[in-house]
Amino acid sequence: MLSELKVSQFAIIDHIHIQFNSGLNILSGETGAGKSILIKSLALLMGAKSSSQDIRSNKDKATIEGAFDLTQRPDIEERLAEMGIEADDKELIVRRVVQKSGKSKVYLNGHLSSLADLRCIVFPLVTISNPSDAPLIEITGQHENKDLISSRYQMDTLDQFCGNSILREDIEDIFHQIHAVDSEILDLEGLARQREQQMDFLQFQINEIESLELEENEDTLLKARIKDLKEQDRWLQWRQSALETISESDRSVLSILKNIMIRAPEYSLIAPLKAQLQESLAQLEDVAFQLQTMGDNDGTGDDSLNDLEDRLSRIRKLQKKFGEDVAQILLALREMKEKHAQLLNLSDTLDELKEKRQRLTSNLHQISLELRKKRLQGCILLQKEVNKELEDLNMKGLKFLIAVEPLTEPQSTGMDRIVFRTQTGAKDEARDLARVASGGELSRILLSLKQVIGASHLPRTFLFDEVDTGVSGPTAQKVGAKLKNLAQHQQVICVTHLPQVASFADFHYFIEKNTGKDKVEMKVRNLSKEERIQEIARLISGEKTTKASLQHAKELLNCSL
Repeated sequence: MLSELKVSQFAIIDHIHIQFNSGLNILSGETGAGKSILIKSLALLMGAKSSSQDIRSNKDKATIEGAFDLTQRPDIEERLAEMGIEADDKELIVRRVVQKSGKSKVYLNGHLSSLADLRCIVFPLVTISNPSDAPLIEITGQHENKDLISSRYQMDTLDQFCGNSILREDIEDIFHQIHAVDSEILDLEGLARQREQQMDFLQFQINEIESLELEENEDTLLKARIKDLKEQDRWLQWRQSALETISESDRSVLSILKNIMIRAPEYSLIAPLKAQLQESLAQLEDVAFQLQTMGDNDGTGDDSLNDLEDRLSRIRKLQKKFGEDVAQILLALREMKEKHAQLLNLSDTLDELKEKRQRLTSNLHQISLELRKKRLQGCILLQKEVNKELEDLNMKGLKFLIAVEPLTEPQSTGMDRIVFRTQTGAKDEARDLARVASGGELSRILLSLKQVIGASHLPRTFLFDEVDTGVSGPTAQKVGAKLKNLAQHQQVICVTHLPQVASFADFHYFIEKNTGKDKVEMKVRNLSKEERIQEIARLISGEKTTKASLQHAKELLNCSL
């Protein structure tokens, strides 16, 4: 329910802070005091469009802030959690800031959000098949009648009355299955038109990949092997150069040293030097032997560097077409084989899908006819009960009707269009509610529907504006009693000018407008018991209260207890 409302710099409102309560909250005040402005501020909390003209004169922005108690609305908490918004203390704070540009900012529990998010949370389209979409506020009045004139809302109201939620869920599920099958058929029929060309191209690509006989991670292994071979090639070149320098050329170090040794004289003074030279010769011969041996076991095997680089180049060409590595190429190969097989068996697959669609469509038609039967039965009873309520509300000349119009094609809600209509006389043509009903009529029809259907399992706030338009006396008393009854299970906020309705309030708020030299200002007060008597007496007699009106006010309050 709406627990608090704060409005600043909005139209003639400087600043107001109203604490609402559960039960029946009545708003009253003199004509022009600003009741419609208060209703408009509530509409902005529901996602209505904003305008820079709503901002109070000489101010930069207007702010509307509402606090909602979510104690009995775990569905809203869940939806907020999906948006990454926490609802501490089971409360939702909606803040709407209207700027001079006409644009507005929306905050949900302090998180900057979009207008779409606000509408999703506070005032989504009501759907019987998804009860979590129940709004936090339902508002009905001269300018705000989104609920009752919505064709989806009318259908969901009838289905709620008839207990059709399971049938609706079944139909919606089958409808989505048909949609998915239709998408598959459409895709396959598109493939069929170019089947041969695509099969040839796929086979070419498959052959291109399979001809390489790729192995997992082969590209990585090839790069490592090529790197090794290049290092080995550099080593072999160095080895050959070293061997030639040490021993394998006419001018090798060993040849020169041996020649020096041969020509060395037998002289005792150089004997030690000859020994050192002999030792160097032996060491160099050992180095030459090791170099030769290492060359015989260089580990290159039969791999050719050119062959390996050529294979890696072919793999890289495939990578440009099918993926960054061999793993992705092999994945693409599997997918192409599957698609090739699908194209090969395309006719059989299409036949199976069309048979499946036929079964689903037949099932959908069967359940839709069952749903239509229940709707036709239920609408007769709902019409009867609502019209009884409307007679009670002094709308005897108005007849409420429900049309169940068959559709040629099934929808996710069945094969019917549900239309609420009104008829002002037996000879008059019934007309759609959305076209002809006034704000007051809509409010009383909604009130009647809620009386018949009963309380929702997801409590919300009903805001009625002009529900008492055109009624007086005993009828007004009945309107007040019905609002009081509805408020036993839901929070009700009602703008009224009738004392009979106001007397049923659990909480009574008085809206007044103060006109000063430089500005006009609106204020809202929660009336005490004595103040309520005074206000109801004013509603009875006008500006000047009398002893008789005061006595009548006390009697009304006593009767409504």
